[in-house]
Amino acid sequence: MFDLLAKKAPGRNTYQTLTGHTIDDIKVLACYINENKSSLQRFARDFTIDYEELCNIIFLALFFHDLGKATQEYQKNIITGQVNLNVSHPFFAMPFTQTNLPKESELLLRCLVLSHHNQLYDYIYRRVPIKPRVNYHFEQITAFIESYAEIYRQYLENMFKLRYHPISEYPAYIYSNNQRDHIFSLITSTRYDIDNLEDKVKFKAIYCYLLSIMKYCDQQSSKAFSQNCLQPETIYDQVFDPGNLAGSAQILKNTLPPVVSLKACCDELTTGQFNLFLAPINRNRRELVVQQALMLANREHRSRIIYVLPYQLASEPIFEWLKDIFGSANVGLIHTMSYYVKEQLIPNELKQKGDQGRDTARNLRYGDRIFDKQVTVTTIDHLVYTMVHGYKQSDFALGKLLNSVIIFEGFNPNSCSSQRYLLDCIKLLWKMKIPCLGATSFVPGQFQNYIYQNHNCRIFDLHNSDQKFQCKITEKTLEGNKDEYIRLYHQGKKQLIFCDNIFQAQRLFLKLKKLLFNSNVYLCHSVYSSHDRYYSPTSKHKQISKLDKLPGPWVIVATQAILAYTFDINCDTVHTGTKSLECLLHRINTLYQPGRGTDQTAYIYPGQQGINQETDWDELHDRCFSFSQITQLYYQNKFSTESSSATNLAKVFNYCTLFGYSPQEVRQAAGNRKQIQMWNEKQYKMDVIPECVWDPYLHKNPEMADSLYIKLPYYWYIKYPQYFYHDDGFFKSFMICKLSYNSEMGLDLRKIQKEDNDALWV
Repeated sequence: MFDLLAKKAPGRNTYQTLTGHTIDDIKVLACYINENKSSLQRFARDFTIDYEELCNIIFLALFFHDLGKATQEYQKNIITGQVNLNVSHPFFAMPFTQTNLPKESELLLRCLVLSHHNQLYDYIYRRVPIKPRVNYHFEQITAFIESYAEIYRQYLENMFKLRYHPISEYPAYIYSNNQRDHIFSLITSTRYDIDNLEDKVKFKAIYCYLLSIMKYCDQQSSKAFSQNCLQPETIYDQVFDPGNLAGSAQILKNTLPPVVSLKACCDELTTGQFNLFLAPINRNRRELVVQQALMLANREHRSRIIYVLPYQLASEPIFEWLKDIFGSANVGLIHTMSYYVKEQLIPNELKQKGDQGRDTARNLRYGDRIFDKQVTVTTIDHLVYTMVHGYKQSDFALGKLLNSVIIFEGFNPNSCSSQRYLLDCIKLLWKMKIPCLGATSFVPGQFQNYIYQNHNCRIFDLHNSDQKFQCKITEKTLEGNKDEYIRLYHQGKKQLIFCDNIFQAQRLFLKLKKLLFNSNVYLCHSVYSSHDRYYSPTSKHKQISKLDKLPGPWVIVATQAILAYTFDINCDTVHTGTKSLECLLHRINTLYQPGRGTDQTAYIYPGQQGINQETDWDELHDRCFSFSQITQLYYQNKFSTESSSATNLAKVFNYCTLFGYSPQEVRQAAGNRKQIQMWNEKQYKMDVIPECVWDPYLHKNPEMADSLYIKLPYYWYIKYPQYFYHDDGFFKSFMICKLSYNSEMGLDLRKIQKEDNDALWV
């Protein structure tokens, strides 16, 4: 009886046997259970499933997962190096997934085996020309299945009791000429049984959690084969050495938490509540939530922290800051999921060029690496899509979230729709018993009732009521008040001027720079490359960060985007309009820095809305307010019920319990056919490189282009084709922008109409 093969090293005739690869998977599982037993037991308690039954399911899933390779067809393909989906090994392993497990656990087992390479959705394998039948190697299969007890005894006997076993009698259809239809019937009946479950959240959680363990074990054993089996013309058996597996569960436990001045009681933080910290926008707040998340993760035996941002602009500085705390090898960065250039928006000539967009190629190809690090920086949209099959391997990623603590850093005041999805996402995370911490300066008005009146939310208000600002109401416009800016500058004031859009900020910056003879005037907005925004020695981040230690005077002309840069802005004077009210409060909040008293001033330039529709702006003039007082005025407004209404996220989540929608249906379909509508069509972005910094050399090193990208609305390419073109290379096609650009001003927007400028996130 010959050995069945399971793996082949690319480019050489080096193989691993099916038995050897499976035993390597089991050996990795033994290491995982030994290191994460407390976490597994906590998960079993959370979802009221017997711990040993949980271990039995994952053992049997790993034991069965590659048994579909025991066919003549697959063995021929692996020797010739062919990959034929028509003999898919997860599909043809399904007849052997018969055990004496309880019914729901056997459903889990089937789904784990079926989906260990491909995420489940309604039409899985229906769009692949699966062969009607394959020729199984029954003698080897029987011998392999009979070895399960011995494999358990050698590697897992001291970790849990083996209470369940395979059923050795094969189904009759396995000998027929139409195995395919019977297997499809088995998949359909599995879907039907899952659809009729009472507690879909529990079932989804257990499946995703076990899938994340299963794929981890399979990845580690495959990695051992690819790294250690280098001898050509060789067939290897077991190759995994447990001593070479770097444990990751201890990384958070061995990390020293940041020392913070803000105080909060971690003993009051629980998995069953959304813990929300209200505090000024500064480094102290970020250090506090990381400290609390780290303490909660260690107490609850969780091995990951997910740091969720409302803006992509904040990603780089937060990423670098967290690397200083946790180590560069332990921090990952994932963002821009909803900013793909959608297939439906790409003109035919670009489809022929094969342009898929930078983030599409990266994130979909490597979907199994998402949330892989112990600490991951991401954005809200990516988290939402993780819940509902928004990308390949999202269920695998959700399994990692189930062993995490999630931090939400702030809300996006410019996107009501994303805030609604965020709130519904938090509700789902709470149902899945994933602890969440939030940090913001105030609760958006449309969520006030839900947050403050919900027993599942706990509020920690850390604002200092002794810190106040003086309110100055002016009838002038921002651009018409230059004399006041000059007067305050000569008094030594540190001023932050918030403009309504980027073009206005650029224009005002040039005027003040001329009037103040280039002295200490800075510009900051969103249309810089990440090189000029953060990484360059003369980046905006480095220029403005150093102002915190300077006595003044200085002036920063900015847009709302500056609040996403994550540095502390130690200003004493803010100039701002009033639209939107949420933006106004965020801007005023920059005045509240540690050690401040009442020496700061907010100049407010009223628009059509006031803090309260029944309050005259003039009544606020020359009065002093704490931040709590100004938010109370804000909460007196009547907020749209539409802006606080539930989204369809829970409905889509339930439909995607295991099967359900594909990523195409959830995120990529045209217009209203997308299941998740987080953004309107004008908010979809494309990556462009300014022509003045473009170098064809980047075709050979496309990763070097990452720091040169600027995100612009995709519809600009349709409306202003004269300013954009593609430069095609072997690896990818780059979108080049002809608009002028420099590191001080950013992108020159004078040729873009005003209404289209407003489509930018400022």
